[in-house]
Amino acid sequence: MKIALTGASSTGKTTLADSLMKEPDFRRQVDDFLTTNARGLLARMGHKSMDRMRRDELLKFQREYLAQKQQMEVGQERYLTDRSFIDVAAYWLRRDAIELGPEQREEVVDACRVAARRYDLHVYCPFGVVGFKSDGYRSEDLRHHREIGEQIASFLSEWGIRFITLDTADHEERVARVLSEVRALPAAPELSAAAGILVR
Repeated sequence: MKIALTGASSTGKTTLADSLMKEPDFRRQVDDFLTTNARGLLARMGHKSMDRMRRDELLKFQREYLAQKQQMEVGQERYLTDRSFIDVAAYWLRRDAIELGPEQREEVVDACRVAARRYDLHVYCPFGVVGFKSDGYRSEDLRHHREIGEQIASFLSEWGIRFITLDTADHEERVARVLSEVRALPAAPELSAAAGILVR
């Protein structure tokens, strides 16, 4: 079973992932937590904050992040990840590639659309449900985070992705809702991915 948490920065994904990976019921379906080291990549590029990167650096960062994520997940079947390929597409479209032509923009979005459909379930964490926490890494532009979250929600609907929305700030309720949805997934996970069933 492949499960992706999705949403803008500071929406509770890491906290949720940590709790889910401690749940025995969840671990019966998922073996590993896979996360791409975005901060390590940023450091190798000589930056700490996304707000200080030039446009060409943002493009390079996102391309390398996408390549690392693809490599990390290839051949894996039972895992949780804290970012979907939908997140990559949203940041690419709304932040990184805004000065590129339509063909260049769509090339990455199309690749992410195909990859995102391989997950059995997306768990969408909308921006603003939990309080924003500055960490020196993520952008301080709250409007930007909200726009990214809205783009992710748009892709989830447009692409026919199976997902649930966590519209509560109560952490225990968030964990319970994910566990309930995972228990209800079909025994043959590939069927849910192929069907593209929309769950709200």
